[in-house]
Amino acid sequence: MRVAPLIRRTLAPVGEGMRSTVSILTVGLAIALSGIISGSCSSSRRNRPQRVLPTREDTIRKLVSDFIVAHNRWEQSAIAKDSVPGLTRLENGICYFTEKGVKVSEEIVADYEKALSPFAADSVRLRCGGYGTPLKHDPQLETITSIVLRSETYVVTTRLTRRMAGVMMNDDYEYHVVIENGQPRLLQVLCLLDDGDSFNSL
Repeated sequence: MRVAPLIRRTLAPVGEGMRSTVSILTVGLAIALSGIISGSCSSSRRNRPQRVLPTREDTIRKLVSDFIVAHNRWEQSAIAKDSVPGLTRLENGICYFTEKGVKVSEEIVADYEKALSPFAADSVRLRCGGYGTPLKHDPQLETITSIVLRSETYVVTTRLTRRMAGVMMNDDYEYHVVIENGQPRLLQVLCLLDDGDSFNSL
C-alpha cells in the first residue's frame, strides 16, 4: 500500500492537465499490487504449518506416546518368540522355516496387527516390518520434538537418542496423524534417513 504515495511524488512535476490521469493510474496500480500482495500472503498462510490447539495436541501426543509403548512391547515379544530353538533348519546351505517356525512367524504378525491396529487410520494396511536390536521405538529414549498442522494432517516429529559403541546416535521419525470420528489416528510412521529419504515403518 506504500506504492501509491511514492508514484504520486515521482510524477508530481507532470503538467496540470495530466494530474487527474496520473492519480487514476496511481490508484489503479496500488490496488492491483495490493491484490497481488494480499493473494500471496493468503497463499502463504494456507501452506504455512498452523498452530495446534492445546486440547488437540494433548490427544495427538498421547496417541504417539502410546504407539511407541505398544510397538516397543510387541518388538520385545517378537524377539523373545523368535529366539526359541527349532524354528529353522539348514538344508543344502539354505535356511528354511520349520513347521514350528512358520507358526511362530504367523503369530508374530498377528500380534503386530492386534497391538498396533488401534492406532491406525481405517485406510491403513499394516505391514509387519522387521524386528531386532536395537529396538526401533523405546519410550525411555524417544521424545516428541514438535507437533504442527499441515493442511488436514498433523505431523509429529520425534527423536530417539541412544549410545552405540560409545557414540551417540539419533533416529528421527515423523508420525502423520489424521482425525477420524473425532479421534486421532496414524496414517504413516516415517523413519527419516540421513540422506533426506524416508520409509514408512507402520
